[in-house]
Amino acid sequence: MPRSTWLVLALAATLGVGACQAATSGEMTSQTYRSLDARGDRLTADDVREAGGTDDPDLARTFVEEGGRAEPSGASCLYARTTYRDSYRGVARFCFDGATVVSVERNRADLDR
Repeated sequence: MPRSTWLVLALAATLGVGACQAATSGEMTSQTYRSLDARGDRLTADDVREAGGTDDPDLARTFVEEGGRAEPSGASCLYARTTYRDSYRGVARFCFDGATVVSVERNRADLDR
């Protein structure tokens, strides 16, 4: 194979691995949720978005249907479906008042089973 073909294959493999590591909007692992929660007051909405958080109204509805409280008054919230391996672990919610995090919580749907 010509050298240029190897370079193209190597680049394609590198880009493929990077794409697999990127967060999927609306989804995150349970470990990612715990890591974000551990940031405490340093957590930002951008951090949550980069990890897969979204303002999807369907996830907001699922959060409440699974026993979560309504959004805090005046807060904007981001949600993500959490998983461990291939098992569903509930919806996480991250709420902010401006740039300040006001709540981080997850419905542990897996505990109800």
